[in-house]
Amino acid sequence: YHIGFRQQVLSWPTNPVTHYISLIQSSFPPKSVIADLGCGDAALAKALIHKGYNVLSFDLVSNDDYVVAADICEKVPLPGGDEGGKIVDLVLCSLSLMSTNWLGCIKEAKRILTDRYVQLVI
Repeated sequence: YHIGFRQQVLSWPTNPVTHYISLIQSSFPPKSVIADLGCGDAALAKALIHKGYNVLSFDLVSNDDYVVAADICEKVPLPGGDEGGKIVDLVLCSLSLMSTNWLGCIKEAKRILTDRYVQLVI
């Protein structure tokens, strides 16, 4: 899947991740906690971590040190084993809600978001 996605993105006028990076930098301060649910190759984390953002990257398959393998429609493993969630300032679901259990991903986003949350579904 990831190889096919990388090839597909090359044919697009712009990579949407580039837009998300700009949006996050203009709307959220460094040290914000961002969960990228269905992160693919973790491009968001690779661009933002060195700028001071805390990016948690989850995907069904992990071929990268930045990515934690997890079913994003179930309970994602949070740092410190925080079972209660509510630690994430922004959840990004970019092209990741295509499965039949996509509603589980929305519920999981709600569980991990703080009370002042923002969920960006694209």
